[in-house]
Amino acid sequence: MLTLGSFYESGGYRDQGNKTKYYIREIPNGFILKKSDFLFAMTEQAVGLLGSSLIVPESDKFLHNQRLGLVQITNGFEWHNDFFFHQFNTRIFRSAVQSSASGVKVRHTSPNGT
Repeated sequence: MLTLGSFYESGGYRDQGNKTKYYIREIPNGFILKKSDFLFAMTEQAVGLLGSSLIVPESDKFLHNQRLGLVQITNGFEWHNDFFFHQFNTRIFRSAVQSSASGVKVRHTSPNGT
């Protein structure tokens, strides 16, 4: 299962080794991720993590988990993972996410930016 610990603060997938979380029950529809799915951290579990992005490295191996935003493209919008991966990791983007986040001790954001 992908968790906030699966993200590097600077962006990208972090293999958690023996700290990897596993889900052993029936998997709900829509939770299995595909290679190249684009996710971002919606909670700042560690300083600098909020807004960090990753691109799922393999299909049918990882599950989507709470506090992770899955970008789903609709209406033929042209999306390029590499471009947006770098954009999500710029100071300007991270500052915008930080300024729109809520919470005092642990900062959070939501799909609509509040």
